[in-house]
Amino acid sequence: MSNFANWISPELLRTLGWTLLHFLWQGAGLAALFAVAAAVCRSATARYALAVGALVLMMASPVITFTWSQRQTNPAVRTGAEGAWTWAGTSTRNATALSGSRAPVAESRTEQPIAMVWLVEAWFLGVLVLSLRTSGGLF
Repeated sequence: MSNFANWISPELLRTLGWTLLHFLWQGAGLAALFAVAAAVCRSATARYALAVGALVLMMASPVITFTWSQRQTNPAVRTGAEGAWTWAGTSTRNATALSGSRAPVAESRTEQPIAMVWLVEAWFLGVLVLSLRTSGGLF
């Protein structure tokens, strides 16, 4: 399944990986807020509305994180008045001087850590298996 990384662009793979990692803390935070709010509410209708609202926010937060991350990796967004900027906020010349190599920073940014590739692949495999399970239950 390591060929999965060849199907999509490295930038999209990186954005998906970071979106998945960010959703871990976002989902936990939304669940904690729901738990506190549900403990305070006494009516079942209010708890139901809170639960639906929390689920909608959990569905929207990865989409918002993905689009925000995609805008951050867009070259038009990164380019400032003084030239190309890396995603860390340092200029290309400074990043090359700090790293001690003459390799362009843009090329080193597109190489993915193997853990990020495996994270996205495992997530995709989980979505595929659970989708097959759900569709099998419908039949």
